[in-house]
Amino acid sequence: MKGNYIPKIKKSLLCLILLFSFTSHAEPWIGTENLSLRADIQLLADFQLLSTPTTTFPLMWASIVADLDEIQVDNLPESAASAYINVKAHAKTVLLQQSRVKLNAANNTNRFTSFGDTFRDKNTIDLSSSLVGKSWAGKLSVSYAIDPVDGKEQRFDDSYLAVNWGNWILTAGLQNRWWGPGWDTNMALTNNARPIPAISFSRNSSEAFELPFFNDVKIPWTLTTFMGKMEKERVIPNTLLWGFRMTARPVPQLEVGITRLAQWDGDGRPGDLPTFWNVLIGKDNCGVGGLVCDNNQEPGNQMAGYDARWSSIIGEKPYSVYIQGLAEDGSGSSGKFLTEIRYLVGFDTQLNLFEQSMRIFLEASDTFADCSDTDNSDAGNCFYEHSTYRTGMRFRQRVINNIYENDARTYVLGLISQINKTSNWQAKLRYLQLNQDDSDRGPGNPLIGNTLTEIAEDMIMLSGKYQWQSDQWFYSIGSQLSKSTFVTAKESTDFSLFVSAAYAF
Repeated sequence: MKGNYIPKIKKSLLCLILLFSFTSHAEPWIGTENLSLRADIQLLADFQLLSTPTTTFPLMWASIVADLDEIQVDNLPESAASAYINVKAHAKTVLLQQSRVKLNAANNTNRFTSFGDTFRDKNTIDLSSSLVGKSWAGKLSVSYAIDPVDGKEQRFDDSYLAVNWGNWILTAGLQNRWWGPGWDTNMALTNNARPIPAISFSRNSSEAFELPFFNDVKIPWTLTTFMGKMEKERVIPNTLLWGFRMTARPVPQLEVGITRLAQWDGDGRPGDLPTFWNVLIGKDNCGVGGLVCDNNQEPGNQMAGYDARWSSIIGEKPYSVYIQGLAEDGSGSSGKFLTEIRYLVGFDTQLNLFEQSMRIFLEASDTFADCSDTDNSDAGNCFYEHSTYRTGMRFRQRVINNIYENDARTYVLGLISQINKTSNWQAKLRYLQLNQDDSDRGPGNPLIGNTLTEIAEDMIMLSGKYQWQSDQWFYSIGSQLSKSTFVTAKESTDFSLFVSAAYAF
């Protein structure tokens, strides 16, 4: 820990107090920080009370609020009625005038940042506030981290400026994203890494389109795309990341989505419009689709995938099954556009346990791709990797996708319970097989290879969190207990504890 951090904190706090004195709070979407709110929204969707797709975050409030106004509360099952009251209460706070200061303290960094987790580095202070107008919204969030992993102490994560244009929202800023149906992780985008500065274009309302000749068939849909700039401290500095996601509900029980991610441009790489066009149409592998490259100047590094979530109801108990697949781009030797698809699968339901209604999920993911039949001679070390963009799908020393990195197989059991309107708790039991091939692309190099462990690690982890509100104060307390075993190292046991407090004013 640096000895001069106290004067820096005092100086930052003074600037922030002056800056936020006359701002207000409002946001047009739901972010990745509230897992219990997400569970309640998903419960209403499973009961077919919400028509909008719900697996892409930020998730727009517009369609949710419209659907809430149509719900007849009197005939709802008890769990759905409780979820309705909670979501409705959150919707009413969207336009409340407030700013917020938050302190977080922990004895360790958060190794796996999942949906609902609000910190990565162990000790941080954050001041944030938002403004809203008739056709625009903005947020300024300034934080200070003591001894951060990436060395960046002062940050503007979660800041943005958004402008409405018809049914579209144009946003510039640093937003956390979560693309997919997973509760604990996803194969595509997660909030594991710090948000990437980007310009995004998203549909505000999931207003349905009608099929030709079938006027009674209406399909709600969402679309979002962004172009982000990655950091300088990587093998290819200033790499651009393009993302695209579209979701739809062809029938009320089914939500489907498609996702694309592509790295291109960057220092010393081609970055003109023809290059991006080749990325857009998937013509980005030398020797595939007639693409001829000079000096190995292939356009980019691409991944693509799909996901689906099917829900139904037995009695008054909803349940769902979901799957997500994501594939790496191909190579000249394979002759394929996409290869090595890896999967996440899961099951969730709503049950009454201990006189409380709670969401229970069981989830498994696999990022261990056998790439020995491609240009890479190794069995692993290829998912979220690339031969040119060697830092891979990572940002500031964290993977932007599956929170457990590549070459991992994971199994997670989770519980989410909203006790009342002001308190909730969550718990997870994880069994993780990390870096199963027991090797790494860049041992000792923070810019290359697996960001979690350079050797194989089997871990079992139990974690829990309790959150509550008292007037204008918001509190969280949580802990993690884990035991890891290694082939070439001693066993280790770790205990983490964190507490946070936020005040809204």
